[in-house]
Amino acid sequence: MKHWFWVGCLLLTGCSSSYTVSLTSPNARLAELRREAPRRARLLQLRDQRYFAIAALQITPDTLYWRSPSTGQWLQRPTNEVEAIILFDRKTRVHIGGAVGFLAGGIAGAAVPFLAEDACGAPSESSGAVIDFGAMPCRDMATVTGIVGGLGGGLLGMVFGAIVPRQQVYRLAPAAPDSTDVAPVTPHGR
Repeated sequence: MKHWFWVGCLLLTGCSSSYTVSLTSPNARLAELRREAPRRARLLQLRDQRYFAIAALQITPDTLYWRSPSTGQWLQRPTNEVEAIILFDRKTRVHIGGAVGFLAGGIAGAAVPFLAEDACGAPSESSGAVIDFGAMPCRDMATVTGIVGGLGGGLLGMVFGAIVPRQQVYRLAPAAPDSTDVAPVTPHGR
């Protein structure tokens, strides 16, 4: 029973991707962040582990500006105080969850009759039931249970996708020190 707890935790953790973004020079990750941020739910994480919801976002090499969704007021922080910008994507996660759930549920449902061979039988004409599972050949039963399992798994996957959104974490790389701030060092022994 203990292993089911860990399986449940794994299912609820969701999927996340983490990227490091340099703000000192134009790069693909920074362009991606600027492109994706307006279309997704956003969260700002500061280096002191405080979090802020973000309604809009503007990034410069030395300052990050955001609009608070509760007050509508623009706020700012130096980028060296910002740990990460987290983007959430429920829509993609719902679609992926539904597809994976449908596939996994369909395969599992189709395998059940073959794993429980006693459930299959030869078709009989004397049965009065609409679907007589006891008299259905394994191939036909696998089709029915595969469809039912696929639909159930797809629905469950969509629910998990809606509850646990996909996260993309963009960690801001600390700015390189200015060359004027670095004092020359003489190696020992010279």
